[in-house]
Amino acid sequence: MIFNRLSRSLITILLLISCFSSCTWRQIGGTFGATTGIILALAWINGENQERREKGKRPLTEDEENQISATAMAIGLALGAELGGAIGDYVAKKREEYRTEAEYLNAQISGVNKSISKADTELEWLNKQSTELTKQARNVRTLPGARKEAATKLKESITKRQADADKLDKHLRDARTDTLQAYNSTQDQEKKKQLQENIKALDARISATKAVRNNILSAGNSVAYL
Repeated sequence: MIFNRLSRSLITILLLISCFSSCTWRQIGGTFGATTGIILALAWINGENQERREKGKRPLTEDEENQISATAMAIGLALGAELGGAIGDYVAKKREEYRTEAEYLNAQISGVNKSISKADTELEWLNKQSTELTKQARNVRTLPGARKEAATKLKESITKRQADADKLDKHLRDARTDTLQAYNSTQDQEKKKQLQENIKALDARISATKAVRNNILSAGNSVAYL
């Protein structure tokens, strides 16, 4: 029974996949969601029937199996369509600025490369600021007098540098989101490779930004109670 159902489900999946060349993102997302729902339902049905046999109970009827599979497929279709639609809307909006997919992807890759270059410059400056703030925090703690006044001024600088790090972090994360959307929108393997490299580069800068922000925060904590 379960294998008959599996065969029919696979035929359905193949028919759905055949529309990929002309489907919208919402349809494609729905197809993947429905496929996932069927696979999970079949796995659950198989496990449920096995457990029932071990307990001496009757297995699920074909109607019950069909109902479970249909429900799982419908839920997967709805969820997948929603996700696919969101990606499709994003890509369509971005592509309004460009005439072709290639132009869109090339602009995305070029823009991210510029963002990475600017981030490197900003990180170099923030690291120097972090080193200097840490040094000044040590100096403030050893002052013979006026430590509170000096600490107040230092905290102001530290707050500004934290804001700079937060701004850089947001910029990098937004760029990563855009790049991931572009990656998911194309089947061009060469472009996907370039975009994947961009994502890795952005991840490295995000980690570096977190590290320098933590160093700046540490400098602030060291004079927090002066």
